[in-house]
This record gives sequence, structure tokens and C-alpha cells, in this order.
Amino acid sequence: MKYCPIWWSVFDRPLEVSLRPSTWLARYVLTAYVAAATTVLMAPLHFAPKVLLFAAVVGGLAASLTRYASGPAHITLGRNGEVSVRDALMGPPACYRLVRVWAHPWLVIIGIRHVEGGYRRIVIPADSTDPESFRRLRVILMC
Repeated sequence: MKYCPIWWSVFDRPLEVSLRPSTWLARYVLTAYVAAATTVLMAPLHFAPKVLLFAAVVGGLAASLTRYASGPAHITLGRNGEVSVRDALMGPPACYRLVRVWAHPWLVIIGIRHVEGGYRRIVIPADSTDPESFRRLRVILMC
């Protein structure tokens, strides 16, 4: 990943972003699961397969909401691509390396790799942090 020294000179210290759950993302995920549940209920299947598929959809929704509620609470982006992520339910921050970035005016997706291996994506909608932090994050990552 290439970093722009001009923008980093404006931000003289690592960029810290505190996150909160996004209502937009929660609505999107809930709408997708409601559509899946409706499709299962309307499918021309016997009762037993329909119940099993519906239970799988509800279980997926529960897992999604649990993961969503315990998402990252604080991200620190260093100058050389080091990313520190502190989860809401976990203890000390974990160290990652920035691998991929997709920045859009209303959404940022950061692909990071753990120093010991393992890949993770963090989805940051515009309503999950204050506007100034989101703008700074986009400016730095789009460079």
C-alpha cells in the first residue's frame, strides 16, 4: 500500500478512530435476513425442510448480530501501515498490517492481516463514527 507523505504531514500523529454500531448497517443486515426468511417461508417445501432452513436463517441472524455488537471499538492507523484494533469485548489491542482499502464517500472497508497470520475486514459506514474522523480516515486511505 502506498502512503502519501503530504497527507501524513498534516496528521502528525497516528489516526485514532472510535467506532460505534452503525444503524445503517444494522438495517441492511436485518433487511437481508428478513428477505431470506420470507423466501424460505414462501418456498414450496415440506414442513420439516422449511423449519430447518428457517432455523438456519434465524441462527445466522443471531450470529451476525452478536458479531455486529462486538465489533471493533477503536482503530489506530499508523504511518507505515500498522493498524491497531481494540475490540469492544476483548482486552488489549491486536496489531495488524494494512493490506487493502476500499474508500467510498459513505463507506470504508479495510482489509488487514494479523502479524501472526489471518485476514480480517473491517467495515466502517459513515454513521459509525463522527464525521471529522471519517473524513480524515478517507483522506488518508484514498491517498
